Amino acid sequence: MKTQEILGIEVKESAASRNLTYTQFTDELLKYDKLAILQAASSILWQIWRKPNAPPGRENDYELCRTYASRIAVIKAASGKSSSSPRPISEPEFIKLVHEYLGIHEPLTDHSFFKSHEGPEFLNALQAHEAFKNFVPPVDVLHGYTSRLTILRTLRSQWDYRSASPTGIFRSWEIVSRLNKQHHGQIFDRLKATLNIDPKDYVRAGMVLLSSGNMYNHLGLMIPQELVLSKDVADTLNLDAEAVHFVASRLAQRCDDLEQWHQSEVNALPEQYRKYAPHPLVARPLIQIDSSLGNWSGKGTGYLCPSPAHLVWRMQSACIDAIRLLPKSTPSENLMSDLGACLSSYLHEFLSTTLTSSRVVNLDSIGDQQEKHADFLIIAGDLALIIESKTSLGPTSAKSTISPTDTVNVWGRMLRAYQQCAHTIKSGVWSTLSSTSVKRFASIVCFDENMCPEGAVFNDFGTNSGLFASLSLGPTEAVSMQELEDLLGTFGAEKLGELIISKWAQGKQGDMLRAFANSSKQALEIDSPSLHLRNAENEIFPGYKPQLRKD
Repeated sequence: MKTQEILGIEVKESAASRNLTYTQFTDELLKYDKLAILQAASSILWQIWRKPNAPPGRENDYELCRTYASRIAVIKAASGKSSSSPRPISEPEFIKLVHEYLGIHEPLTDHSFFKSHEGPEFLNALQAHEAFKNFVPPVDVLHGYTSRLTILRTLRSQWDYRSASPTGIFRSWEIVSRLNKQHHGQIFDRLKATLNIDPKDYVRAGMVLLSSGNMYNHLGLMIPQELVLSKDVADTLNLDAEAVHFVASRLAQRCDDLEQWHQSEVNALPEQYRKYAPHPLVARPLIQIDSSLGNWSGKGTGYLCPSPAHLVWRMQSACIDAIRLLPKSTPSENLMSDLGACLSSYLHEFLSTTLTSSRVVNLDSIGDQQEKHADFLIIAGDLALIIESKTSLGPTSAKSTISPTDTVNVWGRMLRAYQQCAHTIKSGVWSTLSSTSVKRFASIVCFDENMCPEGAVFNDFGTNSGLFASLSLGPTEAVSMQELEDLLGTFGAEKLGELIISKWAQGKQGDMLRAFANSSKQALEIDSPSLHLRNAENEIFPGYKPQLRKD
């Protein structure tokens, strides 16, 4: 099996590929029973969720199923027809389908397709962007980014949100709670009107659903009307089965909905891009199961959660996505700006309680308020680690990296954060601090995302195009908030700064930081709910710990 390394990730070719097109692959699925495909995908992904470490010799199957199994499930759910005699599917057969999906013909990296489509669009998008128009690399260099963009598309469109975890739910709740306090308790009331349920109950019900995914013979199957909550759980969480059923219905989509998604969104794309259409389970991670599926033997309506990690991510992102859509209560209200300030406040508290041996400086307290600088400066010996935080790269629907234009737009949002780090270094604001002997800098831009792979490709572009040199920007990394917490918890400020500087000195700007750390035999400690989030955890689940993962 051939392998290559892209963005610091080892990428393997499928051993079982017939080099089908996307349309040929979807036609291949027609021979199988719809419910059988959905249950096979769900069973496999829940087994991986419960026991994430692959048995020896199964590592490749685990990785590919994490990446593609839920995508195959929604493609099959979206198919309006099957063969006249659809047949069941075994787990080995499904895994073979996963390998086939990986092996779908990939014309995006072909020179002819680049010359006719990707290259001109990439060139036009860069030339039309005010910040990038003077830093457009030669066409042959642009061609070198095609494999990187393909990996980005895979990460954004297919990834099972493996890095989504309950810790992210507690972090989001903590940040939204700070916003609610800032607005005198009105945010939760406004969210309740939007969600038609108390936001706390919404999150609790979602996590009860996650726990119930382990209850039935078919992993991931949820039947809210059969769910019986013990009196202690119902009283403690202020939940009943009706509330859980309501939330399930809000999180679910019918097969008819998915068929419409495939027809209006996927089929509207050129054949070459269909494999990378944004994943519909990001917004609604449940699929409704009812009598319209001929083999459904249950009474009434059930729900299937093909990917438990997508459900966790939805619980993490639901309130913040809803805040984006809240109408202004006054003409001057800017909730997203206020949310960013709450994120910064949360991060300051985390840094101060975690990095007790380093000096954490809130730059708002010493910087020029008229200038855009980074949020924090962490001083560790002669090294300063600069931190800039952002709520996200944008709403879920806007983070598609299907086309070069999408990618350039994401880079533009990232650039603004990089510029703030560069200004912080050039302004010398840090020099006003007493007892400071800073000689070296490393910067981190963190987004409240489940992942941020775009930073690696942007670093490669910014370095090779001369953009970063024009900003006088030194070693800088873009990571998710969870990755930042993991990195600082594992390395501390000084060693993390050294790791970033070493990465750039080795010319590894185009690798993701986590991948570089792992390749350096410095694997991260995966997160668990931290002390600074204990209050949020207790507020959502007082005296009750739902079974979020079975290890």
